[in-house]
Amino acid sequence: MSHKSSASRYKVHHDNRLVITLFGKSAEFRNTIGNKILKNAFSHMSDCCVTGESSTVKIINTPDFFDEDSRFPDQHIIDCMALSYPGPNLVILAVDSKNSQDKEVIDQINKLQYIFGENITANLVVLLPTTDVLKSPHHLKKRFRIHLKSMSDKLNYSVCSGWCSGQWSFQYNFNNYSEDVVLKRKSTLDKRRCSPLHHQENQRTNPQTSSSSQRTLTEANTRTRRSVRWSFRGSRASAEANNQFNIVLLGLTGTGKSASANTILAAANLLRDSSQLFKSELSSVPVTTKCEAKTITFHKKRVTVVDTPDFFNEHLSESKAQTDECRKYCELRQSMVLIVLQLGRFTDQEVGILEKLEDKLSLGIRQKTVVLLTHGDGFRGKIEKFIDDRRPLKHLVEACGNRYHVFNNTSKDPRQVLELIKKFPDIDVFLPELTERRSHFMCLF
Repeated sequence: MSHKSSASRYKVHHDNRLVITLFGKSAEFRNTIGNKILKNAFSHMSDCCVTGESSTVKIINTPDFFDEDSRFPDQHIIDCMALSYPGPNLVILAVDSKNSQDKEVIDQINKLQYIFGENITANLVVLLPTTDVLKSPHHLKKRFRIHLKSMSDKLNYSVCSGWCSGQWSFQYNFNNYSEDVVLKRKSTLDKRRCSPLHHQENQRTNPQTSSSSQRTLTEANTRTRRSVRWSFRGSRASAEANNQFNIVLLGLTGTGKSASANTILAAANLLRDSSQLFKSELSSVPVTTKCEAKTITFHKKRVTVVDTPDFFNEHLSESKAQTDECRKYCELRQSMVLIVLQLGRFTDQEVGILEKLEDKLSLGIRQKTVVLLTHGDGFRGKIEKFIDDRRPLKHLVEACGNRYHVFNNTSKDPRQVLELIKKFPDIDVFLPELTERRSHFMCLF
């Protein structure tokens, strides 16, 4: 069974608790971290998922997910999903000193992405004994867009809440594990935790829980009320952000970025004046020399289409200013990046273009990228075979979660744009109408 899944939807947990999943190779180090966040929550090593809970926080301490010889990997994954259903607010990867080589840390992050989806890094904090154990922490942060923290930092409930402040919780999409199976497992585990035997066991392993439960509850309720007030203040800004979606086109000169941007704009049937489109023409020199944005209303949502210059053109003026401008559009949570390539022309300069763009922007974009192949009107054959036969192109498509699309920029049929939009990872959250009424596409244009 493949564990690869795309990223998921996002929503707040129904009981308003901070839900944390704790991963790592060392059970002792995981327990140390768990006990700092929630005092005396974990007292022994375990080869299964264990929870520590209070009225404000729930920690799922997992077994070693990185052990290739694990006898029950699927069961551990299902248990983790069941205990953190519908998904955690915060994911902590506990990296002890014995497993802190840069390559090992990268392998562990890749494993989490492989199991739960690439976008899990948006909610991920890598916790180290000290940040000095890594040789290239800046490279790691830039590659995955994650937080690196050390045990020397203060660690408690408030700190963890701050780490995921303003973040949507990660929600599983159940592409590879049935939601029914996860919910049945959740029900079974909930019943076990509610049993008298389990309660007695908790009293033995968590003596502080019974002796100070009333005081802890009072403090927790105070913290919860403060959290609710903070959330209310931020609700208006969140609502405005939720109504905005950016589509950013990246690529070299001559690939068809501007023409593709115009195809997207024209599909909405809103821009009848050609002066409102991006300038697009066949040329060996860059036509687009700075980031340009056009905003349209698409089914009551604000969609901004961003055309960008060739960031690798040595003659581009104000290169840093333009990459900084582009990064602002890409950083919005609800945004999609299109790496534009001309079908049938994959140049040496485009080999490794994803990694080059991430370095140029100092931003991880692969979790929100679709490879857009232009000039599809002249292509004959099977696109899947075309990609498989070209190793650099296949690597790029795979790195982008196997998301690709072909455009015929001379066509005025809006369906090709609709099919592209449906490939955006979180489109069912931003535009649920596309999944509810896929056959009635004309009502959206």
